[in-house]
Amino acid sequence: MGIYRKNVKMQMVLFIAFLILGINVFLQYALSEVAPWYRYVMLGVSIIFIVIIILIYKSEDQKIIEISQKDFKNIRLLLYAYFFVYVADIVMTGIAAINQQILSIVAALVLVVIAGNGFIIHAKLLNKG
Repeated sequence: MGIYRKNVKMQMVLFIAFLILGINVFLQYALSEVAPWYRYVMLGVSIIFIVIIILIYKSEDQKIIEISQKDFKNIRLLLYAYFFVYVADIVMTGIAAINQQILSIVAALVLVVIAGNGFIIHAKLLNKG
């Protein structure tokens, strides 16, 4: 199956953003009381990633990269897993019986591992194509 090279680049930037969001889950818990400016920094980082994705999308790169069904399935599973863990973290944050520090550390670790795997898959696809 073929996919445009620029789409792989966009998805790679998206997984980098997911990596930063995973780190943000932990840092938000650790820094929200101490550094109120932290949210503005994350907003700025988010805007930068949006601009990068738009610039990649507008590029004229029409090269097609072959992607195996296995890689396609792995990327899809990583996206579903990331969504599930991120939403579960948001929902469980409101439950008082759960230790929020442990929840933040575990959720951040899982999100970073998922995003890192997605980044590695996309890097291999770009090197192959």
